[in-house]
Amino acid sequence: MPNKTWKAEEILCEEHFNKHTARDDTERYIVRLPRREGQGRLGQSYEQAKRRFRQLERRFQENPDLHQVYSEFMQEYEEPGHMNQINEDAVSTEERYCLPHHAVFKSSSSTTRTRVVFGGSCRSSNGLSLNDTLLVGPTIQQDLYSIVLRFRTYQIAFTVDKAKMYRQVRIHENEREVQRILWGISAEEPLRT
Repeated sequence: MPNKTWKAEEILCEEHFNKHTARDDTERYIVRLPRREGQGRLGQSYEQAKRRFRQLERRFQENPDLHQVYSEFMQEYEEPGHMNQINEDAVSTEERYCLPHHAVFKSSSSTTRTRVVFGGSCRSSNGLSLNDTLLVGPTIQQDLYSIVLRFRTYQIAFTVDKAKMYRQVRIHENEREVQRILWGISAEEPLRT
């Protein structure tokens, strides 16, 4: 099968990761976000993220089971250090971005009925979202037709599910400011960043 030709932006994104990917002392990858040049800085998004979180809290009051599942998900992020609380006053940077988040239900799923979605496409005060500022990389998996055809090649096929695979990649310190979220376990306690 001939190789797919990449668009200019896909090539830039691939070059970015080849240039800006490193490993830490535990051999985990550290990456920088593939930001577009000349895109401009993100505007303010804290108030919008806060408003969306308050809507989520109202849903929690109506559905305590959702609150329990959601809290467990967030705790699963926080306990191994995939997410950590920051002190707003101690961090001084020009560009900050708060990702709103919400729950998506899939009643047909036997394993994960509820999953949390972080909204990188939410527009900030200047009309830009985090997704707007990022390069789009190439699709690296094969098309479905090719994958299905390979099942006819051998008598046995293996499938795997890489649990928490993307959490194994560390985000560069300078990129964390644009991947903040707001969270609070109960409506009585102050929101944490």
